[in-house]
Amino acid sequence: MSLCINPHCPNSQNPDNILFCQACGSELLLQRRFRVVNRLGGGGFGVTFEVKDIRSNAPKVLKVLTQSEPKAIELFQQEAEVLAQLNHPGIPEVEPDSYFVYFPRDSQQSLHCLVMEKIEGMDLYEYMKQRDFRPIDQKSAVQWLTEIVTILQQVHNQNFFHRDIKPSNIMLRANGELALIDFGTARAVTQTYWFAQAQGNVTGIISAGYTPPEQFSGQAVPQSDFFALGRTFVFLLTGKEPNNSAIYDAYTAQMRWRDYANNILPQFADLIDQMMAHSPDQRPGNTQLILRRLGEIDQILHPRQPRSTVPVSASPSVPPIQPVYTPQSTTPATAPVQNKSFGWGFWLKWLLTCIVGEGVNNSFYIWLAIPTPTPLGYGVSAAVSGIVTGTIQWLILRSHFSKAGWWVLATTVGLGVGYFLGGMVTTINAMTFNTIGYSIAGIMQWFILRKHFSKSGWWVLSAIFGGALVGITYSVTPFSSNLTIAFIYGAFCGTLYGALTATVLVWLFKPRVSKP
Repeated sequence: MSLCINPHCPNSQNPDNILFCQACGSELLLQRRFRVVNRLGGGGFGVTFEVKDIRSNAPKVLKVLTQSEPKAIELFQQEAEVLAQLNHPGIPEVEPDSYFVYFPRDSQQSLHCLVMEKIEGMDLYEYMKQRDFRPIDQKSAVQWLTEIVTILQQVHNQNFFHRDIKPSNIMLRANGELALIDFGTARAVTQTYWFAQAQGNVTGIISAGYTPPEQFSGQAVPQSDFFALGRTFVFLLTGKEPNNSAIYDAYTAQMRWRDYANNILPQFADLIDQMMAHSPDQRPGNTQLILRRLGEIDQILHPRQPRSTVPVSASPSVPPIQPVYTPQSTTPATAPVQNKSFGWGFWLKWLLTCIVGEGVNNSFYIWLAIPTPTPLGYGVSAAVSGIVTGTIQWLILRSHFSKAGWWVLATTVGLGVGYFLGGMVTTINAMTFNTIGYSIAGIMQWFILRKHFSKSGWWVLSAIFGGALVGITYSVTPFSSNLTIAFIYGAFCGTLYGALTATVLVWLFKPRVSKP
């Protein structure tokens, strides 16, 4: 039987010895080479068929895009380009001429088509489902992770990254080997990509439970694949989806999966936790580092046995030959990747935002609030500076956790309400006035941070103490209506507040792995 792929064909089934569909007249021998023999499935973007290559008589997979939106076509073409450049047994093979555009008979809509190697087997989600979601053992997990990272090494070495790793995109072949599929979301790591990312023109690919935080805002990097891969192996080792409330705390964004994994080495669990670290800079820097760690774990699981030789003589005059031990590697375990993003670089960036923000705050206070010495005037001037400060801080935070845009609103409302209330209480005692203002802002910001950090309460304490420092500093400096001097005073106070709060943020962002 030969199938017609015209989506509007009234009867797609045809004999396998004809060239044109009997119902609609569309061509059946695609590219004069492929004959469609079976429909495998369909989804939101298209339909998948099994085809026979009449040149090699080999079964292959035909993906047909049924969407006509430019973005869908771009992603589809992207998959063809990526697969054509990759050559690995764990990646579906695509020949250079396997992408083509098909025009059904009497149809205004063309169909974009891609022929690739057929991967026999089932995806890992279906595999777990068939096992009633019973966790896999550690030996299989180490072997599988090594296989996938080796495949991923080939992808990354060609300056691509996948962006959508999850159980349903990993195939288990009949021979027990794994393959990585669905490269429709893969991206090339080029200067053009980084420029588009900086401009916010990169499409975000979201798979619930597996997508890393930075990808929500279109800021994916090669290390984003490691996050998704770590989440995938949490699923395999526990039988629970990564966003299952039994192993994931949505308020703190912490994974508590180890209690549901059977007999896992701490070293292996630590590696998976590091792969799932919140910030890309906290994850392993490349696939080689992961493979090295996996090699060390494999040595623990399968220690090398000493080699011994059989004595050539039982004579007492010949001493027995002692066992000869194969020397073990003295290479130390790979240290966790240093948190560069939240080291001195992040600390300094945050300090600068506070210097600018408080400088603007004090300038607006002199320019707007002093001529209007009312609680409303204080609140409005603080809210305006909150917009400036919050926006600058958002530029830093947006690449480190999702929905960071709420930080701008929290800072604006917090400072506005805080200084409004502070103005109602007192305007004479600068320490009390500023402590109230910064405390309310800190509480509002805490509502954002508490979803990402279990110890975010320290942020509120740092805001209160920082506000008191700002207030004390203002109380001992002479008043000036000069806006430049006011900015300098504010910048100095921002230095004190920024140094304190930056230190707390760096501490909160330090990588933490759960105890075995």
